[in-house]
Amino acid sequence: MHLKFLGTGSRLNAALGNTSAYYTEDDKLLLIDCSETVFGEIQELHLLDGISRVFFICTHAHPDNVGGLGNLCLYCHQKNIEFYVVTDPSYILIYDLYDLLQISNCKGLWNSIDTSKLEKHFSEIQVVQYIRTEHCKDSYGANIPAYLVHFYTKDGPILYSGNTNRIDQIESWIKRYKNPVTFDRDGRPLMVFHSDDFSGIIHMYLEASEDDKAKNTHLCLSDLERIIPPKLRSRCTLMHFDSQKCIEHAKALGFQIASS
Repeated sequence: MHLKFLGTGSRLNAALGNTSAYYTEDDKLLLIDCSETVFGEIQELHLLDGISRVFFICTHAHPDNVGGLGNLCLYCHQKNIEFYVVTDPSYILIYDLYDLLQISNCKGLWNSIDTSKLEKHFSEIQVVQYIRTEHCKDSYGANIPAYLVHFYTKDGPILYSGNTNRIDQIESWIKRYKNPVTFDRDGRPLMVFHSDDFSGIIHMYLEASEDDKAKNTHLCLSDLERIIPPKLRSRCTLMHFDSQKCIEHAKALGFQIASS
């Protein structure tokens, strides 16, 4: 399972477009986040040609992640494409998306689907899990609902970070999955094969910021350099860039760079 990108920039980096990734299999599209710039890319690339079902995963409800969701839902309806929102485990985020879709005149045009049902639609995906994380606080001082997305595929585990300030969660994920493991249907490990080359990890897609002052809301490149060994960086694609300087620095460190 290889993710492609429709944008690789941070919220205010218009030159690269807002970050969004997708995966297609047969007539199905799995889309992670959708801003207005992403919706424009979907139309320009004719990405929905030949697609009968779209499954939308949201990492959090900021404008650069959901600003184009209503238009995408309406567009799918016009093209007779079934549109599904993949629900988070707490159902907190889905309420935000419900309100957004309601005010976008999308009542009755979409369905929700639990992560456990995605495997029925995508043969490469065995398990999808939302992992609650921390990104930033709302005006009341509470953490907004935000998620990492963990995929366990036929080849092994993949992590998509969305936006997070929890570098410790990324480090824990690497430690847990660095060795090849077999899992049951609920994601519980059955057998571990110890390895020194991190061969258990198929790929990671992580945001990266050059500005260490952004640590309170984002993953910083300096921290990624610290926790991700050089031998693993060829399987780590960075995204959500705030500057060209960050991209050049990441390349020099041996990380892969997302492109759209």
